[in-house]
Amino acid sequence: MPIRPLRERFNYFVMPEPMSGCWLWSGALNVSGYGKLSVINDKLSKSRKRTIRQGISAHRLSYEFYKGPIPKGLLIRHTCDNRCCVNPDHLILGTDADNIADCVRRGRNAFGTRQHKSKLNPLFVMVIREAISAKFTQKSIAEYFKICPATVSTIRHNQFWKHVS
Repeated sequence: MPIRPLRERFNYFVMPEPMSGCWLWSGALNVSGYGKLSVINDKLSKSRKRTIRQGISAHRLSYEFYKGPIPKGLLIRHTCDNRCCVNPDHLILGTDADNIADCVRRGRNAFGTRQHKSKLNPLFVMVIREAISAKFTQKSIAEYFKICPATVSTIRHNQFWKHVS
């Protein structure tokens, strides 16, 4: 059975969503939740034919189909904040710094207890602030909570956990 052209295979997995305007990807997803499409490349080695299967990000493929090539060093950002969306009107070029700024601006970055390695919670942070006010040393506070003194310092200077008062 012949393999259908890439654009036809891509379109098969696109489902327009009328309320948001997103084109939802109904095919396979990678571990991060982005759509992917398998592509088979046949390469000749010295003695035999070898088939290589690789996954292409669906949103990158959509951008290339509808808007053109993606310059080296740039990535595709979603203006709709929907990883499954492949609508080219919702896709823009950007740098990694642009993508991180989007993440922070939209409140999707991991901070506080949303950070999976966090040893603290809002109650602990309030207790740490009380201990700082009571003139306990950063070192003693850090030892008690099993955190590093630099973390106590960032709480003291309101650099981290500033959302907790």
